[in-house]
Amino acid sequence: MNKAAGQLPEKRELRLVPFRIFRSDRTPAAHESNEPMLHVNTLAQMLYEAFRRKEEAARELTPGVILFREGVVEGLPGPGVYVPDFRKDAFRLTDRIDIRQIRHQLGPSGLKTPLAVGYFQNGIHPDQETDRLRGMSLELAHGLSSVLSLHGNLTDYPETAGPDHPDLPLLSIQWIAEAGD
Repeated sequence: MNKAAGQLPEKRELRLVPFRIFRSDRTPAAHESNEPMLHVNTLAQMLYEAFRRKEEAARELTPGVILFREGVVEGLPGPGVYVPDFRKDAFRLTDRIDIRQIRHQLGPSGLKTPLAVGYFQNGIHPDQETDRLRGMSLELAHGLSSVLSLHGNLTDYPETAGPDHPDLPLLSIQWIAEAGD
C-alpha cells in the first residue's frame, strides 16, 4: 500500500529466530529427544569454568566428554570421547579411549544418559594412588555440577566408575541430563 495515498505500508514478513523453551510438562527424556541438549560452545564454556583453576588435577586426570549418541551436542559430530584443549579452543576426538570399551565397562544397565563427562587417569598408578585420583575426579565433578546448575536446564549424576578395567582408566563418570528427566 502507498503511504502517500494515506494507506498503510505493506506488512513485511519478519525473520524468525527460533528458540527452545524447556517445559517440564512437555520435555521428552534426553535419550528420546532428537534435539541437542546444548551447543558445543556452551559445553566448552562450562568445562572451562569448571576446570580452569585445576592445574594439579589436569596433570593427573583427563576429563573427556563422552557422547554415546549422535546429535546430543550440537557441533560435535558423533559418538566418541572428546578431550577439551583450552589452549587451542577445540575438542580433540581421542582414539586412545574407545567408546565401545566404556559401554562394555558400564554394562547393559549402566548407560544412564547419552552425554557424560568421564574422568580418566593419566598413566598407571598403585591402588592407593588410584583411590586418591578417584576422589580428585569427584571433586572436579562437583565443580562442574556447580556450573551446570547455573545453566538452568541441566542436571548431573556423578558416580565412581567400575569395575576397574586395565585398558580403560575411567575413574568416575558424570552423567549429564536435561533437568526433570
